[in-house]
Amino acid sequence: MRFIEKMIPEESPIQLLVGLARRGETAVVLLKDAIQDYFEKKFGEGHLNRVIDLERDADQLKAKLKRIYQKIKYSYFEKDDFLYIVHKSDEILDIVRDVVIMLDMNRVDDVPEEVKDRFLELVDSVLSTIRETVEAVEQLKVLAETDFSPIEEEKERREVFDVSMEEREVDTISRDLGKKLYSLKNSMNPVDLIFLNKIARLVSKIADQGKDITKRINSAILK
Repeated sequence: MRFIEKMIPEESPIQLLVGLARRGETAVVLLKDAIQDYFEKKFGEGHLNRVIDLERDADQLKAKLKRIYQKIKYSYFEKDDFLYIVHKSDEILDIVRDVVIMLDMNRVDDVPEEVKDRFLELVDSVLSTIRETVEAVEQLKVLAETDFSPIEEEKERREVFDVSMEEREVDTISRDLGKKLYSLKNSMNPVDLIFLNKIARLVSKIADQGKDITKRINSAILK
């Protein structure tokens, strides 16, 4: 069953949800900068501080969003669908924070250029996935404004498909990176290899959140 939200200027739940999604995208941009600087030995406390500040801002937005959502009578989504998307959007920021904290805890020297390049390719692919996810969330507002027109629904489904394709690319790059790392087991410190592989897996997990968000959006608009 679909519900049409009674709009609250500038602070409707869907608008706040878009804001939360955009902060997730910003977090991944900060993560890309952090990883790039990490490999160039330029990583510093400022990277962690920026991510933490962004996460706190997102937490305040999430709290406001939940308060407003509880007060309205009608919404685009069933409550469970809406809160699931909020949770998954928040998870993106949480994972970025965890990765940057790990980078701050350990330094790995003499990382092969091929590994560095593959890492940055992975982050770029994750960023593309999250940008597509943000577009899917933004499309929800258009859907409501057009009373769920078939044309806009089709656009939303294309966004969902695009996220799925991007997430598959992330999986492919992540597997290739894992194979490359383990091929270096005789020339690199095993602890460093485990550390880098864990970083790669966490970065890949960000794309999983984007896919989960769009899958839930797709199922929600079918109700």
